[in-house]
Amino acid sequence: MKRLMAVLLLVLLPFLGYGVALVVGGELSKEERKTITAPFPAGGPFPLVSSYTCKSSIGVAIYIEPEDKDVTKRGFEGQVYSGTERLFISIDKGYLYFQTSANAGVELSGTKLKIVEESAENVTAVSVEHTTDGAIVNLFSMNRKTGTAIWTKQRSRGLFGQTGHPDVQSHGMVCRPL
Repeated sequence: MKRLMAVLLLVLLPFLGYGVALVVGGELSKEERKTITAPFPAGGPFPLVSSYTCKSSIGVAIYIEPEDKDVTKRGFEGQVYSGTERLFISIDKGYLYFQTSANAGVELSGTKLKIVEESAENVTAVSVEHTTDGAIVNLFSMNRKTGTAIWTKQRSRGLFGQTGHPDVQSHGMVCRPL
């Protein structure tokens, strides 16, 4: 019996002007693989600014359900969904700050990421937070000319530490200057 393992990979082709594609693969046959495309609006090049608003076009999540006491029975699950998340981005003195629409008005400062690459074309930033619910890693990369971005959030013990298993969410985003 063939073992089924799915690996979700989010691919963004900003330099070629294509939308976001999600490829489902792993030990799946070519016939079992699926590609989902979420086009983004044309635009750019944009002026070099320090504040952006970003909207998710497509999202993917990989997780283990909290009720799975024996993960060998079901294992990882994955979802692909239309993006609804919004980020408000600010770039200042070597840091990228973002606030999600879900936390607007709740968190005054938002999430602070250290910029590891910054140029007229690209900005990439990362943060590692240690909380009582485990470690949280945020990675954000944006092409400033096209406004395309990927935001990934990985948790070591799931949402609010409830599963004890790692999970990840990733969003293909379209960003525009404020």
